[in-house]
Amino acid sequence: MSSQVKIQDKKRGRRSWPVMGFLLIVAFTVIAYLIAPGVIDWLRDNLRGFRTTGMNQTTLRWVFTAIIALILSLFAGMIIAVAAPKKPINVKMSDLAKERDQLVDAKAKRKKQQRRINREYREHVEGKNK
Repeated sequence: MSSQVKIQDKKRGRRSWPVMGFLLIVAFTVIAYLIAPGVIDWLRDNLRGFRTTGMNQTTLRWVFTAIIALILSLFAGMIIAVAAPKKPINVKMSDLAKERDQLVDAKAKRKKQQRRINREYREHVEGKNK
């Protein structure tokens, strides 16, 4: 006698991914806010065309914070997309080829059977007409 109890498979939970993503974005924003003055100074020193005249320093810092946080988030998103677990596909090319061959054979058998039925019907109809 077999048991009717089924042991539940433990699935990998992805319920916490949005929360982790939000915390990651918050962390990237904090990091970006801290390094934004250094990036601004580096750009001033290395790029001749980079001028900040007429801009408030606080506004400039927030703009660079947003840009740096966006770049960090995009980079993390690419890494997560590459490293995310993927659902395995249990289909093999050999199985697909066998299935296709079976479909072709079944189609040929149906066609042959239909021809046989048509021939028998013609013979039956011609037999009545004579």
